[in-house]
Amino acid sequence: MEKPVKNTPKEDSPALRMVKTSYKEMYEGAKNAGRLERPTYRIHTWSEDSALLIGRVEGIDDFRGGRFEAEVKCYRIATDEGMVSCILGTYTDTQLSQVDLLNHVVCIKFCGQKPLEDGRKVNVFDVDIVGYGGGQAHADE
Repeated sequence: MEKPVKNTPKEDSPALRMVKTSYKEMYEGAKNAGRLERPTYRIHTWSEDSALLIGRVEGIDDFRGGRFEAEVKCYRIATDEGMVSCILGTYTDTQLSQVDLLNHVVCIKFCGQKPLEDGRKVNVFDVDIVGYGGGQAHADE
């Protein structure tokens, strides 16, 4: 009768290398190899300094809270700098309600604020659809 073979990793196996490295070394290795996945994102604020936001719309969620009286949309956008979320407000949400932006590459330009009759102000944006998916523009030819 044969003896059972122990299931131990080989000396040069990835499993053993992971055991031998620190978490920081694992992070650095994944970062250098381009294998990091970041499930969190930063919140994009609109000002004259950051007038453009360009990226692919990965999600659109309902948001209620903060200074918003009504429910607004929160757009999750993959940019060259990483994932961001932004709120455009009900004025722009209403204009975009009939457009499917998911997976489209968009350019959002902050155009300033427009005063309302009751003294409040509303942010105004130009939203251009650049293409679909990974940045490939639609080809009509």
